[in-house]
Amino acid sequence: MRFTASQATSGSPPKVAFVISGAAALGPYEGGAVYEFLYAIRQAKKNEVSPPLIPDVFVGTSAGALTSSLVVHSLVTGSPIEDVHDAWVKGASAGRLTGPVAGRRRSILSGAAVGELVDEWLRPPAAGATPLAAGPVRLVATLTNLDGLRFRFGTSGDPPSIDTVAHQDLKTFDLDPKAPYDSGRWSDIGRAVVASGAFPVAFEPVPIEHTPEELEAWVPGRYIGGDQRRFWCSDGGVLEGMPLGRAIDAIADLDASDPSRREFIVVEPGDPGDQASGPPGPEGYSPASVLARLATIPITEQVSRDMVQFEKTNARLAALGEAWDDWARVVIALDTGAAEAAALDLTAACRRHWPDVDDRLARMAAGHEANGWPPALESAALESAALESAALASVAPTHRRLFLLLRLRLEGASGLAGKRRYRLHHLAPADPGELAGAFWGHFGGLFEEKFREHDFRVGRRVARDWLLHNDPSYTPAPEAEYAVADLRPRGWRDLSLAGKWQAVKVIGNTVDLVLDQLHGAGWGAILGASAVAAYRGLTYPVRRAGANVATALGRRLDRHA
Repeated sequence: MRFTASQATSGSPPKVAFVISGAAALGPYEGGAVYEFLYAIRQAKKNEVSPPLIPDVFVGTSAGALTSSLVVHSLVTGSPIEDVHDAWVKGASAGRLTGPVAGRRRSILSGAAVGELVDEWLRPPAAGATPLAAGPVRLVATLTNLDGLRFRFGTSGDPPSIDTVAHQDLKTFDLDPKAPYDSGRWSDIGRAVVASGAFPVAFEPVPIEHTPEELEAWVPGRYIGGDQRRFWCSDGGVLEGMPLGRAIDAIADLDASDPSRREFIVVEPGDPGDQASGPPGPEGYSPASVLARLATIPITEQVSRDMVQFEKTNARLAALGEAWDDWARVVIALDTGAAEAAALDLTAACRRHWPDVDDRLARMAAGHEANGWPPALESAALESAALESAALASVAPTHRRLFLLLRLRLEGASGLAGKRRYRLHHLAPADPGELAGAFWGHFGGLFEEKFREHDFRVGRRVARDWLLHNDPSYTPAPEAEYAVADLRPRGWRDLSLAGKWQAVKVIGNTVDLVLDQLHGAGWGAILGASAVAAYRGLTYPVRRAGANVATALGRRLDRHA
């Protein structure tokens, strides 16, 4: 699927919710794309002009959650936007992630190393740093809850309730650029994004704490997990590769109180279907190809469901918007007494569902004042304003309130309360195959900094082109910052000597992991213990010498940089 960026309309910049997908080691592409928006916002702030957009929501999964945290950190703390580049290009390397572990190995790469890197990136800002964000920013990291969240739903059938277990999970953080830096808060964010990026087997699961309020707010059901507040969580991309549905939910309460124009920007390195091939031959799928296909289908299906829901919501809102003109003509035909009585009854009914009904009506009225009332109500207001009779002059306010109550009631019943029609933009490379880190299941970028730099620049270039199309005032950086070579590596032979050594270390960690798990199995305890001892004993001198050389070389390169 492809979405074409539409020309921005005149007026104030739109509020934008960024949806950043899982990407494994293609995270530099996503980081580069969102970096370019930070660059544009920083340039607008420097030139004292309106920014091209106002990013107030970031919903990320896996690598996208990490990118979201880096961008939000820069927006609300004023940390240098270059941190996004350094984190993905210089920090996210196999050399930093293939560390030793204490005890049995539980993953190929080191989740502790990721945690240390995240703590470095989400550090306190320098004195005098100026935030780029003008208002609060919401950050959502999706998770896969391995323990499961148990809920009970009431039904009208027999039995009277149904228990179920949900594994889609998330953590939400609302951050204010005017609030002081809270180290505990950012530590929680760091843990959440490490958990969201804990790709199965590559990284170990991470324990996440939930408050009772979070557990009760997930779904309309009742949480029945007892006192369990701590859950082991893994890669959010397992169940939600592109969390567009989560983003729609995340902005509902924000848009209910803000009539500003809302848009979505989806950032991902390529369509899920781009990685799936058709039947390998005339005989159809082999068992191996079936398994490979089934590994991608759940993610593709989830994205398709979100897109269908997105389009259905827009279509229902469009139909409802057309119906408001009809409702307004019916409402304005009532005399003032009948309108007042109907408004009183409807207010009582709405208050049972929304105790803050008066505040909601005030926000809806503000939206209509900014964007226009239905013609029937608009003309009635103009006529009543010209009349001297107090009874006739009250027609517009009375009937407008009844109209707003009807709108609130109908939108609530249809699940559209607080929602509006949204525009969606998709930022992906025209050719996903040009991303240098796409080989080895999207993990190839871990082994070469030049691959990550390449993909970061591709992301910047895609976002630059979008900004040039949508914001005439935007001035990009010099062309040299977007220039990329046509690398297209495919594997081992395209790696440097240092990259090959890192790949060997990853292979060694994989063997360690397999042997450690065999060692822990009852049926293979003796064989596993012997294999582990033999392997480690025979390879220890080589592995130790190689690690020392790699460490010394890395320190020299760091000093040189």
